[in-house]
Amino acid sequence: LRKLEYIIPDAIASNADTLVSIGGVQSNHTRMVAAVAAKIGMKCRLVQESWVPHEDAVYDRVGNILLSRVMGADVRLVDEGFDIGIRKSWEQAIEEVKAAGGKPYAIPAGASVHKYGGLGYVGFAEEVRAQERQLGVKFDYIVVC
Repeated sequence: LRKLEYIIPDAIASNADTLVSIGGVQSNHTRMVAAVAAKIGMKCRLVQESWVPHEDAVYDRVGNILLSRVMGADVRLVDEGFDIGIRKSWEQAIEEVKAAGGKPYAIPAGASVHKYGGLGYVGFAEEVRAQERQLGVKFDYIVVC
């Protein structure tokens, strides 16, 4: 969500009507994109790739996938292996939105490589620094996952 806080104003300024993103089947990132789209009244197209093999028969119908659908996202399941780079399936989803007369706004997997995605980490670092000062401590290590 921290990254989307900086990305979404750009999507709005671009007059986009559809957020298009990609992630694994149970991606937290794509669920957050769906939530933000629902909150601001944009459409959402999500490409969910099978990055992690899972034998559960309902794995692609519960959890984050279900929540994304409940929030109105158009979820496309794609049987592809893991790759955080630019994916053909994602590019195709963007083109489909254009072909249908929509104006897509592309958000890459995880949003970190988006031109504004890194600002979410800057905000995180500033928040940690403020907490250190408030608590009178200095953290030796910070684990981010």
